[in-house]
Amino acid sequence: MPLNWVRTFPGPQESGAKQQFAILYRPARADFSEGQTGRESGAIAEHSAYLRGLLDAGVLKLAGRCEDTSLGLALIQSESEEQARRIMEADPAVQAGVFLASLKVWRTALLAGQW
Repeated sequence: MPLNWVRTFPGPQESGAKQQFAILYRPARADFSEGQTGRESGAIAEHSAYLRGLLDAGVLKLAGRCEDTSLGLALIQSESEEQARRIMEADPAVQAGVFLASLKVWRTALLAGQW
């Protein structure tokens, strides 16, 4: 079957919608899954509270992590990549150096329900 049957979602410039971004979190320490220090645990608690605030504000749409703690993901909406980068960089666990974070433009292809 040709690929042109896949629905193309309009980009933010086309629809006026906010842009979607994925924040990928990785532990800064290779043996992170073996246990966290007190400093790391505190930063992770602040990270969770920060994400909860983003969720309550309607910015965060989804967040979670792999069971082995090797990767975390947060899907957010923002007006621009610059704003999304500021959101990522303001994360307490990123600021504390507990997580390394990278930002990717996200395009939702399939979704059960609506954001």
